[in-house]
Amino acid sequence: MYVVAKHRIKDADRFFSVSQAAAENAPGGVYGRQFCPSSDKTEAVCLWEADSVEAVERYLDSLIGEAGDNTYFQVSTEHAIGIPQPIIDGYGGTLTTEHISFETYGGNAAENYERYFVPAIGAPLAVDLVDLAGLRPGERVADIACGTGVVTRLAAERVGADGMVVGVDMNPGMLAVARAAAPADAAIDWCEARAEELPLPDHAFDVAVCQLGLQFFTDKAGALQEMRRVLVPGGRLLINVPGPTAPIFAVLEAALGRHVGPEAAAFVQAVFSLHDPTELSDLLTAAGFAAVEAWPIAKTLPLPAPDDFLWQYVHSTPLAGPAAGMEDERRAALEREVVAAYEPLMEDGALVLRQPITIATAQK
Repeated sequence: MYVVAKHRIKDADRFFSVSQAAAENAPGGVYGRQFCPSSDKTEAVCLWEADSVEAVERYLDSLIGEAGDNTYFQVSTEHAIGIPQPIIDGYGGTLTTEHISFETYGGNAAENYERYFVPAIGAPLAVDLVDLAGLRPGERVADIACGTGVVTRLAAERVGADGMVVGVDMNPGMLAVARAAAPADAAIDWCEARAEELPLPDHAFDVAVCQLGLQFFTDKAGALQEMRRVLVPGGRLLINVPGPTAPIFAVLEAALGRHVGPEAAAFVQAVFSLHDPTELSDLLTAAGFAAVEAWPIAKTLPLPAPDDFLWQYVHSTPLAGPAAGMEDERRAALEREVVAAYEPLMEDGALVLRQPITIATAQK
Protein backbone atom coordinates (compact mmCIF):
# COMPACT_ATOMS: atom_id res chain seq x y z
CA MET A 1 0.00 0.00 0.00
CA TYR A 2 1.01 3.61 -0.46
CA VAL A 3 1.09 6.05 2.42
CA VAL A 4 1.60 9.80 2.48
CA ALA A 5 3.26 11.22 5.57
CA LYS A 6 2.55 14.88 6.15
CA HIS A 7 4.72 16.84 8.58
CA ARG A 8 4.21 20.25 10.12
CA ILE A 9 7.76 21.02 11.13
CA LYS A 10 8.50 22.40 14.61
CA ASP A 11 12.28 21.96 14.70
CA ALA A 12 13.60 22.34 11.16
CA ASP A 13 17.25 21.59 11.91
CA ARG A 14 16.46 18.32 13.64
CA PHE A 15 13.73 17.36 11.19
CA PHE A 16 15.88 17.70 8.08
CA SER A 17 18.97 16.16 9.60
CA VAL A 18 16.99 13.04 10.47
CA SER A 19 14.57 12.82 7.57
CA GLN A 20 17.21 12.79 4.84
CA ALA A 21 18.48 9.44 6.08
CA ALA A 22 15.10 8.00 7.03
CA ALA A 23 14.40 6.32 3.71
CA GLU A 24 17.85 4.70 3.53
CA ASN A 25 17.58 3.22 7.03
CA ALA A 26 13.92 2.14 6.93
CA PRO A 27 13.11 -1.32 8.29
CA GLY A 28 12.17 -4.18 5.98
CA GLY A 29 8.89 -3.64 4.16
CA VAL A 30 8.96 0.17 4.47
CA TYR A 31 10.26 2.14 1.50
CA GLY A 32 10.52 5.90 1.13
CA ARG A 33 9.86 7.00 -2.44
CA GLN A 34 9.60 10.80 -2.54
CA PHE A 35 10.38 13.67 -0.20
CA CYS A 36 8.99 17.15 -0.79
CA PRO A 37 9.56 20.04 1.64
CA SER A 38 7.68 23.31 1.24
CA SER A 39 9.67 26.32 0.09
CA ASP A 40 9.65 27.86 3.57
CA LYS A 41 10.46 24.51 5.19
CA THR A 42 7.55 24.66 7.59
CA GLU A 43 5.89 21.60 6.04
CA ALA A 44 6.96 18.48 4.20
CA VAL A 45 5.31 15.44 2.67
CA CYS A 46 6.73 12.07 1.77
CA LEU A 47 5.31 9.15 -0.17
CA TRP A 48 6.00 5.73 1.31
CA GLU A 49 5.31 2.12 0.42
CA ALA A 50 4.56 -0.24 3.28
CA ASP A 51 2.30 -3.06 4.49
CA SER A 52 0.24 -0.66 6.61
CA VAL A 53 -0.19 2.96 7.57
CA GLU A 54 0.77 2.00 11.11
CA ALA A 55 4.17 0.70 10.01
CA VAL A 56 5.08 4.06 8.50
CA GLU A 57 3.65 5.91 11.48
CA ARG A 58 5.65 3.89 14.02
CA TYR A 59 8.87 4.31 12.10
CA LEU A 60 8.66 8.03 11.40
CA ASP A 61 7.21 9.03 14.76
CA SER A 62 10.14 7.31 16.45
CA LEU A 63 12.55 9.41 14.40
CA ILE A 64 10.92 12.84 14.10
CA GLY A 65 8.08 12.83 16.59
CA GLU A 66 9.61 15.72 18.53
CA ALA A 67 10.52 17.71 15.45
CA GLY A 68 7.10 17.81 13.76
CA ASP A 69 3.40 17.09 13.99
CA ASN A 70 2.87 14.09 11.73
CA THR A 71 -0.24 12.85 9.94
CA TYR A 72 -0.52 9.74 7.76
CA PHE A 73 -2.90 8.84 4.93
CA GLN A 74 -3.32 5.87 2.66
CA VAL A 75 -3.55 6.73 -1.05
CA SER A 76 -4.59 4.62 -4.00
CA THR A 77 -2.16 3.19 -6.53
CA GLU A 78 -3.21 5.62 -9.27
CA HIS A 79 -2.36 8.54 -6.98
CA ALA A 80 1.01 7.16 -5.86
CA ILE A 81 2.92 8.43 -8.88
CA GLY A 82 3.30 11.85 -7.28
CA ILE A 83 2.42 13.40 -3.95
CA PRO A 84 -1.23 14.47 -4.11
CA GLN A 85 -1.74 18.23 -4.07
CA PRO A 86 -4.38 18.13 -1.30
CA ILE A 87 -1.76 16.89 1.14
CA ILE A 88 0.60 19.69 0.24
CA ASP A 89 -2.25 22.20 0.52
CA GLY A 90 -3.16 21.04 4.00
CA TYR A 91 -6.05 18.63 3.51
CA GLY A 92 -6.82 16.73 6.68
CA GLY A 93 -8.92 13.76 7.70
CA THR A 94 -9.36 10.34 6.20
CA LEU A 95 -8.19 10.56 2.63
CA THR A 96 -9.99 8.43 0.08
CA THR A 97 -9.73 8.15 -3.68
CA GLU A 98 -12.93 10.19 -3.99
CA HIS A 99 -11.40 12.95 -1.90
CA ILE A 100 -8.28 12.96 -4.03
CA SER A 101 -10.10 13.07 -7.35
CA PHE A 102 -11.82 16.28 -6.24
CA GLU A 103 -9.15 17.90 -4.09
CA THR A 104 -6.24 17.31 -6.47
CA TYR A 105 -7.61 20.06 -8.69
CA GLY A 106 -7.98 22.73 -6.03
CA GLY A 107 -6.38 26.12 -6.44
CA ASN A 108 -6.62 29.03 -8.81
CA ALA A 109 -9.39 28.61 -11.41
CA ALA A 110 -7.49 30.58 -14.06
CA GLU A 111 -4.41 28.40 -13.61
CA ASN A 112 -6.58 25.30 -13.81
CA TYR A 113 -8.22 26.65 -16.96
CA GLU A 114 -4.83 26.95 -18.64
CA ARG A 115 -3.58 23.64 -17.23
CA TYR A 116 -6.61 21.47 -17.98
CA PHE A 117 -9.28 23.10 -20.14
CA VAL A 118 -6.94 24.66 -22.69
CA PRO A 119 -5.06 21.48 -23.68
CA ALA A 120 -8.23 19.37 -23.85
CA ILE A 121 -10.65 21.79 -25.52
CA GLY A 122 -9.40 25.35 -25.85
CA ALA A 123 -6.19 24.73 -27.81
CA PRO A 124 -7.65 22.51 -30.58
CA LEU A 125 -10.42 25.04 -31.17
CA ALA A 126 -7.91 27.89 -31.10
CA VAL A 127 -5.80 26.29 -33.81
CA ASP A 128 -8.89 25.93 -36.00
CA LEU A 129 -9.93 29.54 -35.46
CA VAL A 130 -6.48 31.01 -36.10
CA ASP A 131 -6.05 28.84 -39.20
CA LEU A 132 -9.40 30.09 -40.49
CA ALA A 133 -8.34 33.69 -39.87
CA GLY A 134 -5.47 33.29 -42.34
CA LEU A 135 -3.30 35.69 -40.36
CA ARG A 136 -0.40 37.24 -42.22
CA PRO A 137 2.91 38.62 -40.94
CA GLY A 138 2.57 42.21 -39.80
CA GLU A 139 -1.18 42.13 -39.14
CA ARG A 140 -2.72 43.62 -36.03
CA VAL A 141 -5.08 41.36 -34.07
CA ALA A 142 -7.50 41.97 -31.18
CA ASP A 143 -8.39 38.83 -29.18
CA ILE A 144 -11.59 39.64 -27.29
CA ALA A 145 -12.36 37.63 -24.13
CA CYS A 146 -8.90 36.14 -24.47
CA GLY A 147 -8.99 34.18 -21.20
CA THR A 148 -5.54 32.74 -20.53
CA GLY A 149 -4.41 33.65 -24.02
CA VAL A 150 -4.27 30.49 -26.09
CA VAL A 151 -5.64 32.24 -29.20
CA THR A 152 -3.57 35.33 -28.44
CA ARG A 153 -0.33 33.37 -28.36
CA LEU A 154 -1.10 31.54 -31.60
CA ALA A 155 -2.02 34.82 -33.31
CA ALA A 156 1.25 36.40 -32.16
CA GLU A 157 3.19 33.53 -33.71
CA ARG A 158 1.43 34.01 -37.04
CA VAL A 159 1.79 37.81 -37.30
CA GLY A 160 5.40 37.76 -36.13
CA ALA A 161 7.56 40.52 -34.76
CA ASP A 162 6.24 43.05 -37.27
CA GLY A 163 2.66 42.41 -36.18
CA MET A 164 0.84 43.20 -32.97
CA VAL A 165 -1.73 41.38 -30.85
CA VAL A 166 -3.83 42.67 -27.96
CA GLY A 167 -5.50 40.23 -25.59
CA VAL A 168 -8.56 41.70 -23.84
CA ASP A 169 -10.34 40.13 -20.89
CA MET A 170 -12.32 41.45 -17.94
CA ASN A 171 -10.92 38.83 -15.53
CA PRO A 172 -7.61 39.92 -13.97
CA GLY A 173 -6.84 36.36 -12.86
CA MET A 174 -7.09 35.09 -16.41
CA LEU A 175 -4.85 37.91 -17.64
CA ALA A 176 -2.25 37.15 -14.98
CA VAL A 177 -2.01 33.58 -16.21
CA ALA A 178 -2.00 34.78 -19.83
CA ARG A 179 0.96 37.08 -19.16
CA ALA A 180 2.88 34.29 -17.44
CA ALA A 181 2.17 31.79 -20.23
CA ALA A 182 3.18 34.07 -23.12
CA PRO A 183 6.75 33.99 -24.49
CA ALA A 184 8.76 36.95 -23.30
CA ASP A 185 9.46 38.09 -26.85
CA ALA A 186 5.86 37.80 -28.09
CA ALA A 187 4.38 41.00 -29.54
CA ILE A 188 1.38 40.95 -27.18
CA ASP A 189 -0.25 43.65 -25.09
CA TRP A 190 -2.75 42.66 -22.40
CA CYS A 191 -5.76 44.76 -21.52
CA GLU A 192 -8.27 44.34 -18.68
CA ALA A 193 -11.64 45.48 -20.01
CA ARG A 194 -15.18 44.43 -20.83
CA ALA A 195 -15.88 43.54 -24.43
CA GLU A 196 -18.70 46.08 -24.44
CA GLU A 197 -16.26 48.90 -23.58
CA LEU A 198 -12.99 48.24 -25.39
CA PRO A 199 -10.31 50.82 -24.50
CA LEU A 200 -8.86 50.47 -27.99
CA PRO A 201 -8.65 53.07 -30.77
CA ASP A 202 -10.88 53.18 -33.82
CA HIS A 203 -9.70 51.47 -37.01
CA ALA A 204 -6.61 49.99 -35.32
CA PHE A 205 -6.85 46.25 -36.10
CA ASP A 206 -6.92 44.11 -39.19
CA VAL A 207 -8.54 41.14 -37.43
CA ALA A 208 -10.68 40.61 -34.34
CA VAL A 209 -11.25 37.14 -32.88
CA CYS A 210 -13.44 35.91 -30.06
CA GLN A 211 -13.25 32.30 -28.92
CA LEU A 212 -15.92 30.73 -26.66
CA GLY A 213 -16.88 34.07 -25.18
CA LEU A 214 -19.70 35.84 -27.00
CA GLN A 215 -22.40 33.77 -25.30
CA PHE A 216 -21.38 35.20 -21.91
CA PHE A 217 -21.51 38.90 -22.84
CA THR A 218 -24.27 40.86 -21.14
CA ASP A 219 -24.64 43.14 -24.16
CA LYS A 220 -23.80 41.03 -27.20
CA ALA A 221 -24.85 43.71 -29.68
CA GLY A 222 -22.72 46.31 -27.92
CA ALA A 223 -19.70 43.99 -27.83
CA LEU A 224 -19.98 43.25 -31.53
CA GLN A 225 -20.31 46.94 -32.34
CA GLU A 226 -17.13 47.56 -30.35
CA MET A 227 -15.30 44.86 -32.30
CA ARG A 228 -16.44 46.48 -35.54
CA ARG A 229 -15.35 49.90 -34.34
CA VAL A 230 -11.74 48.85 -33.71
CA LEU A 231 -11.39 47.14 -37.12
CA VAL A 232 -10.04 48.85 -40.20
CA PRO A 233 -12.36 49.03 -43.24
CA GLY A 234 -12.41 45.53 -44.66
CA GLY A 235 -11.15 44.11 -41.36
CA ARG A 236 -12.07 40.54 -40.52
CA LEU A 237 -14.00 39.12 -37.55
CA LEU A 238 -13.94 35.45 -36.52
CA ILE A 239 -15.98 33.92 -33.73
CA ASN A 240 -16.62 30.44 -32.38
CA VAL A 241 -19.27 29.44 -29.86
CA PRO A 242 -20.09 25.97 -28.50
CA GLY A 243 -23.38 24.17 -28.86
CA PRO A 244 -25.80 22.56 -28.88
CA THR A 245 -24.97 20.78 -25.65
CA ALA A 246 -23.08 17.55 -26.26
CA PRO A 247 -24.15 14.46 -24.24
CA ILE A 248 -21.06 14.72 -22.02
CA PHE A 249 -22.11 18.19 -20.87
CA ALA A 250 -25.80 17.28 -20.71
CA VAL A 251 -24.86 14.62 -18.17
CA LEU A 252 -22.84 17.16 -16.22
CA GLU A 253 -25.60 19.76 -16.30
CA ALA A 254 -28.21 17.33 -14.98
CA ALA A 255 -25.96 15.97 -12.22
CA LEU A 256 -24.91 19.45 -11.11
CA GLY A 257 -28.56 20.49 -10.92
CA ARG A 258 -29.37 17.55 -8.64
CA HIS A 259 -26.32 17.62 -6.39
CA VAL A 260 -25.16 21.25 -6.37
CA GLY A 261 -28.16 23.35 -7.34
CA PRO A 262 -29.88 25.15 -10.21
CA GLU A 263 -27.22 27.87 -10.37
CA ALA A 264 -24.54 25.30 -11.20
CA ALA A 265 -26.69 23.77 -13.92
CA ALA A 266 -27.43 27.26 -15.25
CA PHE A 267 -23.71 27.86 -15.81
CA VAL A 268 -23.49 24.84 -18.13
CA GLN A 269 -26.64 26.03 -19.90
CA ALA A 270 -25.05 29.45 -20.40
CA VAL A 271 -21.96 27.91 -21.99
CA PHE A 272 -24.11 26.51 -24.82
CA SER A 273 -26.72 29.26 -24.95
CA LEU A 274 -25.68 30.84 -28.28
CA HIS A 275 -25.10 28.44 -31.14
CA ASP A 276 -27.84 28.84 -33.75
CA PRO A 277 -26.17 30.01 -36.99
CA THR A 278 -29.14 32.17 -37.93
CA GLU A 279 -29.18 33.90 -34.54
CA LEU A 280 -25.46 34.51 -34.73
CA SER A 281 -25.71 35.83 -38.30
CA ASP A 282 -28.51 38.18 -37.29
CA LEU A 283 -26.44 39.56 -34.41
CA LEU A 284 -23.49 40.26 -36.69
CA THR A 285 -25.63 41.85 -39.38
CA ALA A 286 -27.40 44.06 -36.84
CA ALA A 287 -24.00 45.21 -35.56
CA GLY A 288 -23.17 46.48 -39.05
CA PHE A 289 -20.95 43.69 -40.36
CA ALA A 290 -20.96 42.60 -44.00
CA ALA A 291 -20.16 39.28 -45.71
CA VAL A 292 -21.58 37.46 -42.71
CA GLU A 293 -21.38 33.68 -42.69
CA ALA A 294 -22.13 31.22 -39.88
CA TRP A 295 -22.07 27.45 -39.95
CA PRO A 296 -21.88 24.46 -37.60
CA ILE A 297 -19.05 21.97 -37.34
CA ALA A 298 -18.51 18.93 -35.14
CA LYS A 299 -15.24 18.74 -33.19
CA THR A 300 -14.00 15.42 -31.79
CA LEU A 301 -11.83 15.84 -28.70
CA PRO A 302 -10.29 13.09 -26.54
CA LEU A 303 -10.75 13.81 -22.83
CA PRO A 304 -9.13 12.62 -19.60
CA ALA A 305 -10.65 9.80 -17.56
CA PRO A 306 -14.26 10.55 -16.50
CA ASP A 307 -13.55 11.44 -12.85
CA ASP A 308 -10.54 13.54 -13.81
CA PHE A 309 -12.46 15.39 -16.52
CA LEU A 310 -15.33 16.09 -14.12
CA TRP A 311 -13.15 17.79 -11.52
CA GLN A 312 -10.77 19.40 -13.98
CA TYR A 313 -13.71 21.07 -15.68
CA VAL A 314 -15.33 22.09 -12.39
CA HIS A 315 -12.11 23.58 -11.07
CA SER A 316 -11.45 25.46 -14.32
CA THR A 317 -14.79 27.31 -14.12
CA PRO A 318 -16.98 29.27 -11.68
CA LEU A 319 -18.35 25.87 -10.60
CA ALA A 320 -15.31 25.42 -8.34
CA GLY A 321 -16.77 27.57 -5.55
CA PRO A 322 -20.12 25.78 -5.21
CA ALA A 323 -18.43 22.37 -5.49
CA ALA A 324 -15.96 23.23 -2.73
CA GLY A 325 -18.87 24.06 -0.43
CA MET A 326 -20.49 20.65 -0.84
CA GLU A 327 -20.37 17.99 1.81
CA ASP A 328 -18.03 15.11 1.02
CA GLU A 329 -20.90 12.62 0.71
CA ARG A 330 -22.78 14.75 -1.80
CA ARG A 331 -19.62 15.44 -3.80
CA ALA A 332 -18.87 11.71 -3.92
CA ALA A 333 -22.43 11.03 -5.08
CA LEU A 334 -22.02 13.59 -7.86
CA GLU A 335 -18.85 11.90 -9.02
CA ARG A 336 -20.41 8.43 -8.96
CA GLU A 337 -23.42 9.60 -10.98
CA VAL A 338 -21.36 11.40 -13.61
CA VAL A 339 -18.81 8.61 -14.01
CA ALA A 340 -21.57 6.00 -14.36
CA ALA A 341 -23.42 8.11 -16.94
CA TYR A 342 -20.20 8.61 -18.92
CA GLU A 343 -19.66 4.86 -19.25
CA PRO A 344 -21.90 4.49 -22.35
CA LEU A 345 -20.09 7.46 -23.92
CA MET A 346 -16.67 5.81 -23.74
CA GLU A 347 -15.00 4.79 -27.00
CA ASP A 348 -12.33 2.08 -26.83
CA GLY A 349 -11.92 2.77 -23.13
CA ALA A 350 -11.54 6.54 -23.51
CA LEU A 351 -13.92 9.43 -22.94
CA VAL A 352 -14.44 11.30 -26.22
CA LEU A 353 -16.22 14.63 -26.62
CA ARG A 354 -18.07 15.13 -29.88
CA GLN A 355 -18.94 18.79 -29.50
CA PRO A 356 -20.87 20.86 -32.04
CA ILE A 357 -19.30 24.28 -32.60
CA THR A 358 -20.72 27.21 -34.53
CA ILE A 359 -18.25 29.33 -36.50
CA ALA A 360 -18.97 32.83 -37.76
CA THR A 361 -16.98 35.15 -39.99
CA ALA A 362 -17.68 38.70 -41.12
CA GLN A 363 -16.08 41.83 -42.49
CA LYS A 364 -16.33 45.50 -41.65
